[in-house]
Amino acid sequence: MEEVIRRLVEYDEKGQQLVQEALDRRREVMNRMGDYKQEMANLYRDHLARHMEDCRREAQAEKEAQFVEARRRYDLQMEHLRKTYQENGERWIQEIVSRCIGG
Repeated sequence: MEEVIRRLVEYDEKGQQLVQEALDRRREVMNRMGDYKQEMANLYRDHLARHMEDCRREAQAEKEAQFVEARRRYDLQMEHLRKTYQENGERWIQEIVSRCIGG
């Protein structure tokens, strides 16, 4: 009878040890999964940050190109207006004066 009780205690201890090992492995796996999850989140965040920076740079370059083009068109229009005024300014002034004083 004593042998049976000793074996039952031994089996119980073995069972507790197996349960504890399984719990330890589960905890280790969960920790690794947590680390992996954090690593994936960091990788995704870094990828997203790089993508956002690329988009920001592209938008900035596009904005600068649009500004350069707008400035070029403005300069052309101003040059055209100056040239037109040089060619016609005197006649316009005379016409305005003539219409104002009736002469």
